[in-house]
Amino acid sequence: MTPILSQPTQRLTVYIGESDRWRGKALYAAILERLRAHGIAGATVLRGVAGYGAHSRIHTASIVRLSEDLPLRIEVVDGVENIQRALQLLRPMVREGLITLEDVQVIRYTHRELNPLPADRPVREVMTRRVVSVGPETRLHAAWERMIQAGVKALPVVDARGRVLGVLTSDDLFRPLEGAPRLSWAEHLDDALLDEHLHALADASLTVAQVMSAPPVVVREDAPLGEAVALLVDEDIKRLPVVDGTGRLTGVLSRVDVLRQALPEAAAAPVAPAEAPA
Repeated sequence: MTPILSQPTQRLTVYIGESDRWRGKALYAAILERLRAHGIAGATVLRGVAGYGAHSRIHTASIVRLSEDLPLRIEVVDGVENIQRALQLLRPMVREGLITLEDVQVIRYTHRELNPLPADRPVREVMTRRVVSVGPETRLHAAWERMIQAGVKALPVVDARGRVLGVLTSDDLFRPLEGAPRLSWAEHLDDALLDEHLHALADASLTVAQVMSAPPVVVREDAPLGEAVALLVDEDIKRLPVVDGTGRLTGVLSRVDVLRQALPEAAAAPVAPAEAPA
């Protein structure tokens, strides 16, 4: 679905009375249910303290007149296509009242279930600490086997002291071989075909150092999360090796790690098996 900020947007406003009914229930409640059922982004019902309509009768919310038919306003903001669909849904339901339509400019649109990103939180508090890594002299077939076993699509490349030299992605791994499968579906190949590609990698006699992406884009563990997210976006990458002050690998920050900060429910998502840096 096209994000609401990136498409022409309209506001549909419906003016009805509190006592209006639709098929045995309050009209405003029936309208909300119908809009929700048809995928409209959202609607708000506002209750007036006083007003009058077509019959020129003034209604108020004074203590002695709480049973009066107070005016209600229902506002719906969405893309033009959805608003036109909502209009068709509501026309037969609003027998007495007023419906207006206007173009609006959406400045910001956020979901309540998303928490503000703690941009000042240190990366070390968010990153994944257990990391699978490889050395620069590792042969490609061994690196591929390690990726498959760990269920990851990229491996930090570290030297004997644990300092990050580069990153080996699945694209890097298969670039030397013509017609080799991508990791995303290689694990579903039958044993014979998988062995064939593994042998091709073994015969290539290439090492990780010869195909890895270098220099690596890394982030320090004491850097603020906002800085790390900017790197992920600017570099268009899915994960960042995290290093200490000496450049030694201490973890990995992935988009999933960031998502967990904005969407707590994601914290329950399974984490790929991992092991300490090697």
